Amino acid sequence: MADDVSALLKYLKVESADILGYSLGGMVAWQLVIRHPELAKKLVIISAVYKYEGWTPETRAIMPKITPELFNGSPMKSEYDSVAPDPKHWTQFVSKMKQFVTTPYDFTAEKIKTIKSHTLIITGDGDGVLPEHAVEMFRLRKGKYMVDFGPVPDTQLAIFPGTSHISVMMQTAWLLSIVSAFLDAHR
Repeated sequence: MADDVSALLKYLKVESADILGYSLGGMVAWQLVIRHPELAKKLVIISAVYKYEGWTPETRAIMPKITPELFNGSPMKSEYDSVAPDPKHWTQFVSKMKQFVTTPYDFTAEKIKTIKSHTLIITGDGDGVLPEHAVEMFRLRKGKYMVDFGPVPDTQLAIFPGTSHISVMMQTAWLLSIVSAFLDAHR
């Protein structure tokens, strides 16, 4: 998928862009900047991990139980139906997504460390992402504390209170204020 995004950007003649990925899209964003670092100016990762063990044990336990019916009436299913060339492939799509999210992976700490893009990591405190993993990603990206006396940091971390994996995307006011400020910094 990261190579598909790269090919699309090249086809559109976009030399580089700010990249934002949520959940599965966040994992694609990690891979995009690992494989094609020249394409990413800034990177925003929302509710995603760089290794399978970054998900909570509860999240890892529920992933194999995903079914197409689970999404009936959900925004994800509605959006799929509205943009898919052939919505009849929903079951196959969910099966592929399930296989992808249940296969253990590790993009490696070393590769995360080498990313040059300014990085913003956002998760909810009730997300499927372990809070410790969010902090680990922040540290791997050279995130620092006590930045009161220096420039805006290259790496930032936001953990939304009382927020789940799904509801993090419903916090539009928080997201807009945090993501916009991050993208506008260092211009």
